[in-house]
Amino acid sequence: MLPPASKCRRARDAAAVAAHQQQQQQQHQQQQQQQQQQQQHQQQQQQQQQQQLQQLQQQQQQQQQQQHHNQHQQQQQQQQQQQQHHHHNQHHQQQQQQHQQHQQQQHQQHQRQHQQQQQQQQQQQQQQQQQQGVTLRDILKENPSSPSIEGKLRKREVDSL
Repeated sequence: MLPPASKCRRARDAAAVAAHQQQQQQQHQQQQQQQQQQQQHQQQQQQQQQQQLQQLQQQQQQQQQQQHHNQHQQQQQQQQQQQQHHHHNQHHQQQQQQHQQHQQQQHQQHQRQHQQQQQQQQQQQQQQQQQQGVTLRDILKENPSSPSIEGKLRKREVDSL
């Protein structure tokens, strides 16, 4: 039979282990929640970009490098959107998203006048490149290729096949 002191120690150890596991679980849940909030924020940006794109189909593309960079960001946002479809909070998140998006748009209308040229041209380039399916060859023709651009583009073409 164990002396009482050793029983005490065992109970205390077990409690410490249980508390530690619970803490880890909570941290894990917090991380997941933070990720979901970031995804929502990116999705809102993406939806706003698409709405602005529709208003701006007259403008011309200029910088191929910028185009590639923008399109790459947009692809990442779309992947996150797909991941979110599997989450059971999706309906609640969508409602929140629409509400926040509406508020952000009102705020953005004031900024839009100052940033219009730069912001909207980049966003227009995104849509045109996706619609036309600009090939690697076209882009390298416009830009004497730097190894990083060429590598990224090749990788993206392989990924999309």
